[in-house]
Amino acid sequence: MFHPARSLFVLLAVLASASAACAAGLKEDMVALDQASIPALSILNRDEPELARHAMDTLTRRWRGFRAQYAQMRPSDAQWQADFKRIDDLIADANRIVGSGKERPAAREALKNVRRVLLEIREREKMPYYLDHLTRFHDVMEDMFLLVRDKTAETLTEAEVAKIRAAYATADRLWAVAAAAKVDPEFGLDAARQGELSKSIAKESQALASLGRALEGADKGALIKAVQGIRGPF
Repeated sequence: MFHPARSLFVLLAVLASASAACAAGLKEDMVALDQASIPALSILNRDEPELARHAMDTLTRRWRGFRAQYAQMRPSDAQWQADFKRIDDLIADANRIVGSGKERPAAREALKNVRRVLLEIREREKMPYYLDHLTRFHDVMEDMFLLVRDKTAETLTEAEVAKIRAAYATADRLWAVAAAAKVDPEFGLDAARQGELSKSIAKESQALASLGRALEGADKGALIKAVQGIRGPF
């Protein structure tokens, strides 16, 4: 069942068919890796240490299998080797933090950086990948959200409004690309699952349009609410 507050990342990971995780090939195995990393990121948003530990165990096993399969695919490519080492270190950091039961935001940031490294790998490989469109948008959206976090209409400065305005222009452009992009066949979405994803995309498009309207006015309270609104589906 579609839930409008569900993260687009989580929604896509849940909707992806089990067969995608079993298919051979780099892109298919990246989908399988995301099916472990995205739930871990989501769980780390909540105070559920046992679930977080289980999610990290699943991700670690999935990553080790991926690394064993692909780390030597480019043995003479120093950047490829450095990227795999970087992901190793980031997942180890996240495991250490989750094991300590503290600083969940730091563990989430480590996993976000894993996502960014994988995006960079795919960019160099010239590999289209639907989730990369969401990641590019998400990073700009998150910057806007952090600008208004804990702010009120009285404490939000004009300089911060200007930063939101500039970020919105970038976010709007990135979202137009993401909303128009086709989901890779490797995610294995059938028509019903694609319909659920389309509903979530439409909700984010509406939230972004509301932010655009808020930026045309002078009501800082409405602007803060609109920025918070674009984070809902993520």
